[in-house]
Amino acid sequence: MKQKRYLLISLLVFWLFVTLQWGYANTTILSNYRYGLTFKAHTVNQDQRTSLDLTPDRSLYLGNKFSLSFDIKLREELHTYGYVFRIISDDTSSCLDFISYQLRSKFNFILNKGSSIVENVDFIDSTQIVKDEWIKIRLDFTEQEIKISVNEATQTMRHSFKDFNNLSFLFGSNRHPKYYTTDVPPVSLRNIELHNQDGRMIRCWKLALHNRKGETMDEVEAQRAIVQNGIWEIDRHYNWQKEKSLKFDSKKFQCQNLQLAYDSIGGRIFMVLKEKVLVYHVDNKQVDTLSVEKGEPYFGVSRQVIYSAATDELISYSTEHPLLSKYNFVTHEWSIPSTWEVDSRQHHNRMIDPETNHLILFGGYGRHTYNADFVEKGLNDGDQWQIISLDSCITPRYLSAMGIEDKDHILIMGGYGSSSGKQEESPQNYYDLYRLNIRNKSCSKVWSFFNEGEHFTFSNSMVIDTVADKLYALVYNNDRFYTNLNLCSFDICTLKPQSKINT
Repeated sequence: MKQKRYLLISLLVFWLFVTLQWGYANTTILSNYRYGLTFKAHTVNQDQRTSLDLTPDRSLYLGNKFSLSFDIKLREELHTYGYVFRIISDDTSSCLDFISYQLRSKFNFILNKGSSIVENVDFIDSTQIVKDEWIKIRLDFTEQEIKISVNEATQTMRHSFKDFNNLSFLFGSNRHPKYYTTDVPPVSLRNIELHNQDGRMIRCWKLALHNRKGETMDEVEAQRAIVQNGIWEIDRHYNWQKEKSLKFDSKKFQCQNLQLAYDSIGGRIFMVLKEKVLVYHVDNKQVDTLSVEKGEPYFGVSRQVIYSAATDELISYSTEHPLLSKYNFVTHEWSIPSTWEVDSRQHHNRMIDPETNHLILFGGYGRHTYNADFVEKGLNDGDQWQIISLDSCITPRYLSAMGIEDKDHILIMGGYGSSSGKQEESPQNYYDLYRLNIRNKSCSKVWSFFNEGEHFTFSNSMVIDTVADKLYALVYNNDRFYTNLNLCSFDICTLKPQSKINT
């Protein structure tokens, strides 16, 4: 799963975000997506910090016995102190505070009566209170005490209140007349639940689906909660948001044709220039700049770079030359000098076969011609390129998507080309799927469909989920300069193939 995750990230280079219009959270759907509410804290000014009001319309009367539970995740920032929630009774008479201080691995639960502190319970546990992991919080209220659970650890807070009347539940920043605060900790929350004295759930806010006003509905009685300045984690699955900007001096680095490769295991994206290799780390968003001490990659409109996990090398190639240029991350050297050339395989598909350690290419365009060539070469420098035409089975094309189905098969989806391979003879977009056996070089058509909507074609790679019988690929309109990327899914085994934009 980690490899699929990095492959998809590398295909996008950007993350996916969204603003949902409205809806109730569906447990089955949410199990497949990251969700929750992330709070903006001390890194922004007070007016931009996050607030969550569970009782914006009226306070709740819960009697002597009820429970509150939720998941919390802490993140590390310069300042980590703040109020997770303030539960206020009768508007001003008493208040229960939950304070998080991740820097000290510390939680405080403080019960106030008027202006006096009734009790202050500390949780200090570096094994339980950790960053970047979901922690389960539960508070069970009775007439004499509040049982507080942090994962498996529990403590008890004694009190003499007869009941808790007219409760307001305020998370993060709030502007209450007496108990206001702007001290917001850097946390994320999800799955807030309230149960009554009989153990029946009376409120459940998943903190997932929401509208543009920041309102989210409880799943039991459709009672709204209001969020201001929050970051909805489920939004990451829909709309594009820029993750990183890098600027290059094209004259200095000769990067008119920037080459990209990705490490699907280690989560690295490589940007190859003539004098530099930039490495973007997906997990921490850092960029390393590596020098080039000797040699060059191949340059030209058809050249590409691919990463070999087996040898931890970048491999630059051109089918016009038998030798491969390999970048060594230790010596910072390419193995051979380079030449500029134009060949017949622009925008082809490529992969390294993990079974044979062979470089495999398919399709491409050049010299006003499309091809359906299956091209193969061992990664040993002396091996020659082996070229087999598959145009008797699959129409010549480029701009296709390719992915590994199993150890013997790859799938090729879509592209742009023509039946004859000649650019002047009715080129068109293709909406079809082929299975290629990379051992015996056989080919079979899986399906095709007629696209009645806007023209689109595919990104170079796709993710194949054989368990769910799904393909995932980026598509874009290739009949215009200004276009958009959409993540689409396709069923593999189907009699009625169609694209579905994933939202």
